[in-house]
Amino acid sequence: MKFKNLRNLAEEFSKLNENSSTNVAAPEFHAGTPIGDVDSNHMYIENQQNRDKLNFWLKTMNPTNKPVYNMHDFLINVRMKLNLAGYDIPVTRQTEMNDHMVFELNQFGGRSGMNENGQYFKDDGISHKNNGVSIKLIVDCKKMESGEYTVEMKLQS
Repeated sequence: MKFKNLRNLAEEFSKLNENSSTNVAAPEFHAGTPIGDVDSNHMYIENQQNRDKLNFWLKTMNPTNKPVYNMHDFLINVRMKLNLAGYDIPVTRQTEMNDHMVFELNQFGGRSGMNENGQYFKDDGISHKNNGVSIKLIVDCKKMESGEYTVEMKLQS
């Protein structure tokens, strides 16, 4: 899915919520375009506008801030959805869960190789396009008395 189409879905979703007394389920994110498509604007995460769109999409993962029962399962699901857009975060079942977690985002598993000076390098695949600044997924969760979690996520450089 191209981000101009995501914008249309977001506007339709917003209209549905305005016209309804109950919240409507969020639109599902599907990449839709081939990874090599030059019109895939979501690949240019160094642009603030594209980060804003991805942040909006992260909010649609849990639009009504419903309780999350298992943080590992929730974050692994977020990771799988980010993989559709070509991004990844280092989350596994062994990842320690805290109230505030910061995951470094990488694009297509990062880059590695030799630079023009003949030196080996390895990076996240994003920072070289973003003035040397990496982009992080910040996850804040709060445990409720019933044992469930409320989760807020955002991308930040």
